Amino acid sequence: MIETYIDKQNVLLNGRQMFDVEITTICNKHCYICPREKFERINRKMTKETFDILCNWLPSDCDVFFAGFGEPLTHELCIEFIQKLHKSGRGTSIMTNGILLNKNLISQLFENGLDKLQISIIKKLELTRLPHFFSLIENKYKSRIVFNIITDTNDDELPIDVQDKLQYGGYRHYIKHIHKRAGLLYPPDFKYKLKTCASFFVDTYIDTNGLIQVCCNDINGLYNIGSIRNMNFDDLVEYKRQFLGNIQICNLCPNCTDEYRIKHFENINKK
Repeated sequence: MIETYIDKQNVLLNGRQMFDVEITTICNKHCYICPREKFERINRKMTKETFDILCNWLPSDCDVFFAGFGEPLTHELCIEFIQKLHKSGRGTSIMTNGILLNKNLISQLFENGLDKLQISIIKKLELTRLPHFFSLIENKYKSRIVFNIITDTNDDELPIDVQDKLQYGGYRHYIKHIHKRAGLLYPPDFKYKLKTCASFFVDTYIDTNGLIQVCCNDINGLYNIGSIRNMNFDDLVEYKRQFLGNIQICNLCPNCTDEYRIKHFENINKK
């Protein structure tokens, strides 16, 4: 058992890193759970040049998650990007709203090296979409697809018929609470308040222009750490090291209720 937060943060910082890579800020859907109405950065897609720089910048042993404030599947080079990461030995995942998914695209994604496909479902509005997705998923891909069912209440239960379809169909799912984006989307309730942070030491957010954001809560990049063009990964690790044990990393921290601040700490003891 690791006794202190600083010890745990050190373990995370020195372990396998995760990167949330925003390959586009363009989205084909409007969701009330998304902070896009407060988004002030210029909408853009990551260029092939920036992605190539990113691939050279990333550590060889890491996981890359295409997410952010846009829909990754709207980027015409998405599959090419996945293929390049896969060939370099990095893990690859995508978070999608699922609108563009069809049987052929799902096959293409996995055949080109995608490790995990996460499909977001808003519990209040979209549980009826599940049968459509079930019809698209071949048995050989089931273990690599996760439904993220997002709720804006404290109710983590699903209707019995939905639970049965997920369970007996062999579909993986998680209940996730709406992301308050450090109070920028919803007022913080401090349910998950901690004196320090885990996410900062294991997860790095890279925006479409290659800027390194302090975290995914920094919607408009107000606290950028640097760029993949002028800071190498080892420099980033040393930069993060100075915050070990800190209560606050930037001005967003006091209002942050992100549940992963806890989960990353908890996951250490499961390894």
